[in-house]
Amino acid sequence: MKRVQPFIPAIGIFCLALVVRFIYNNVVAHNYIMIGDGLYYHGLALALLNQHCLCTQAGIPTVDRPPFWSAVIASIYAFSGPNNYFVRVFLCFVDAGTCVLIYLFAKDVFSRRIGILIGIVAAVYPQLYIYVGWLYSETLYIFLQFAFCYAILRLQRTSAIKWVIMSGILLVLLSFTRPNGLLVFAAFILWAVIVAWKLILPRRFVVKSMLVITLILFIFIAPWAVRNYLITDSFVPIATNDGSVLIGAYNDTVLVQNDVLGQWANPRVVHLHYESHPRPGYPAWFQVEREAAFRQYAVQWMLSHPGNLPFLYKLHFLHMWDVPGEVVFPSDSRSQLFLEMAKTFPFYMYPLAAAGLVLTWKRWRELLFVYLMVLLVTAECLFFYGSARLSSPIQPFLLLLVAGTFWWLTHDEPGTLRWMFQRGSKTGNSSADRVNEPGEPAPETLLPSDQPVTPSTQGQ
Repeated sequence: MKRVQPFIPAIGIFCLALVVRFIYNNVVAHNYIMIGDGLYYHGLALALLNQHCLCTQAGIPTVDRPPFWSAVIASIYAFSGPNNYFVRVFLCFVDAGTCVLIYLFAKDVFSRRIGILIGIVAAVYPQLYIYVGWLYSETLYIFLQFAFCYAILRLQRTSAIKWVIMSGILLVLLSFTRPNGLLVFAAFILWAVIVAWKLILPRRFVVKSMLVITLILFIFIAPWAVRNYLITDSFVPIATNDGSVLIGAYNDTVLVQNDVLGQWANPRVVHLHYESHPRPGYPAWFQVEREAAFRQYAVQWMLSHPGNLPFLYKLHFLHMWDVPGEVVFPSDSRSQLFLEMAKTFPFYMYPLAAAGLVLTWKRWRELLFVYLMVLLVTAECLFFYGSARLSSPIQPFLLLLVAGTFWWLTHDEPGTLRWMFQRGSKTGNSSADRVNEPGEPAPETLLPSDQPVTPSTQGQ
């Protein structure tokens, strides 16, 4: 029993989170119909299962999406058949694992009590589990990204080689899950530079860790980049769809059409002077050319509309905090309860997270990578487009900052509220300990000649 006792909080948080996500999946997503990216991933998974290649339904290889999430779906379909419900059950387990990681991270940095508290909050926090009922890659990506963040924390604390290797493997998986996963590698390099510069870790160990993680990333990405080159005659490390993202974010439509104002407009509704959207039978090399044309158009639009960019970036930032989009809540009372939770929680969580960003600054060495990830996700939303789905990877880090606020309010470590009160009271008490006699000068006004002479100095 003693061996199991340390794991009881993690098990309890996992079970609570799993129950909440099962209920959500069977209430809100009960009649889920695949559309958009979910349907596209479903098609890629069937192609992997039946044709053994990452292909469109026409059997033509594609470089539109990274392969890992489609491969996970295909693996589940291999046992369950093409039934998306079992994929969504898998996502429930993955997201419950994210809650456990949040507990572990907060426990290691703040305290066990704070870890349990924020783990329970994570289990019922709608913004964290909102996508477990849909076939999107966000839930898996959030888990892998936060697991990488936790591995970096353990690497920093233990300097163990196993955490270096684990960090490299997690970085590979998240890079193969979403196209912007490689940007996390850039954040890691910046973290390593700061850690070495400030001597938080020995520079030699930091350099070795960077080289090992980079090598692991290269070993897995290189074969896929070769595959992409063979079908496109272009260098595509993992996938290419940044052109579609940019052209959907920078066009006249997002300035005038209310339903996509400051958000992302499907390239199919953006009026261009050339063929703008893919066809099922288009080869992979055309996808690369299409994305290049989209990028060029978006850059030209930005250069010709400099006065609109500040307004657009403002909208991007505001839309980061919207109630999760692309999720349709049924009209029944139970589903509407989840919707009300999704609308209500941010009013409390976001201010607490903003406060935590300031109040935990004295612990920046342990939370440095968390700060960098918050900055990275915010920068992505500002530059590409603002939406709750694109900004969803920020949610676990916001919960950690909320935990930081709880820690500042309830603990007495240096820098906390209690510590400042205790320090102030001790200072006040020490100044009031000695009461001067009438006519005696205050201690701070005594001159050197007024100090009492000790026997040792008298003999001198």
